[in-house]
Amino acid sequence: MLVYANHFEIIGKDRESEVFRTIKGWLKSITKLDLSINDLKSGSDFSDESKYYFIRTIKDDDSKQ
Repeated sequence: MLVYANHFEIIGKDRESEVFRTIKGWLKSITKLDLSINDLKSGSDFSDESKYYFIRTIKDDDSKQ
């Protein structure tokens, strides 16, 4: 079983959208699930039909904007 968990701070112009586009693309290449950026920010769970992949997103309500 592989588990990925990340918490990081990014600096630069348009940083949030770049990070989420990268994560979205990586997840799609691995799982074939086409999640939206809003899905990734939702705090919801996602899986494919076979339940082979399970993705849990966590919503950070303490975001510093």
